[in-house]
Amino acid sequence: MSIHHVHAGDVRLGLPGDELRAVLGSCVAVTLWHPGKRVGVMSHVLLPRRGATLRSGRTDEQDGRFAEDALQLMVARLREAGVQPGECACKIFGGAQVFASGDSRVGNANVRALKSLLNRAGVAIVSENVEGTGHRVIRFVVETGEVWVSHRQNAMAYGGGGNDDQRDGGR
Repeated sequence: MSIHHVHAGDVRLGLPGDELRAVLGSCVAVTLWHPGKRVGVMSHVLLPRRGATLRSGRTDEQDGRFAEDALQLMVARLREAGVQPGECACKIFGGAQVFASGDSRVGNANVRALKSLLNRAGVAIVSENVEGTGHRVIRFVVETGEVWVSHRQNAMAYGGGGNDDQRDGGR
């Protein structure tokens, strides 16, 4: 199995035999998986919308750090692989409040923005593990569509912390 890390701002296409991984706090990962072709794509969104600053200074360049651009890049990668996004199972993860004394507005805004964009694109979310506190490690097994989530909750927020490892079914 080939393991590929999907960092903030990345959009990565995965094929059978690939595992896509991400570590999330307030960021949100979106996975789209086609059960027939066993092809999937994962994005790692940093912010809900594009602000005044851009990576390259060009306004026409898509940037996977932002929700709308990331979704457009995901659709483009899928279409290059011969897959229509509406035929895919969609799952979203992350958007947490990372620190107990912190502010959860960024994570919540990321989740809201992506849910709205996916709804407008006609893509149904079949599963989610979002918001809360702490961070998550996501493992997307492209062959099966399964997404494994390891959720480390903030010890300060939960008086001792804890792990919550679970599998999100592939179909």
